[in-house]
Amino acid sequence: MKYNILYVIENIFFGGGEKAFAQIINDLDKEKYEIYVSCLPGGIFAEKIRSSAKILSFDLQNRFNLLNIYQLAKIIKEKNIEIVHSQGGRADFFARVAARLARAPAVVSTVAMPVEGFDVGLIKKIIYIVLDRFSERFVDRFVVVSKALRDRLIERHKIPSRKIVRIYSGVKIEPDAGCRMPERR
Repeated sequence: MKYNILYVIENIFFGGGEKAFAQIINDLDKEKYEIYVSCLPGGIFAEKIRSSAKILSFDLQNRFNLLNIYQLAKIIKEKNIEIVHSQGGRADFFARVAARLARAPAVVSTVAMPVEGFDVGLIKKIIYIVLDRFSERFVDRFVVVSKALRDRLIERHKIPSRKIVRIYSGVKIEPDAGCRMPERR
């Protein structure tokens, strides 16, 4: 029996979050998991995961398009998604709410930067914080990359520690990357 997983990410750029998600997606056991990814279909991220996942075109560039919730909820129901995993402020909000509406059994949210740390104007920041706090209640597990982020979610966001898992970011070194230990003299 395979588990159906939906990853949701805003992949306009290919940075640390996209690299980490690509590594996870590519390294999951394809015998155990059917992997779907809602993201922009072009670009480096989509290219990196194309052979490991079914890419479902999804555009998060329009920040306040509430149809995104409906679109994701429809995907979750149609694909019988059991785990919804998101990363990034917009992706988190839309995925969390859609997963709740579609009654997905498990919702995971990777937090690399809390929305209050976003470099946006005051009004946008307040809106992001309100939407983030509202949607946090729908998350079963939060993944953070540091103790500082874990502490922040517990202290400022009032998330119970049992819901937070710390997984340090790793770097996967490809065999042909030219990374070798120097020879001893």
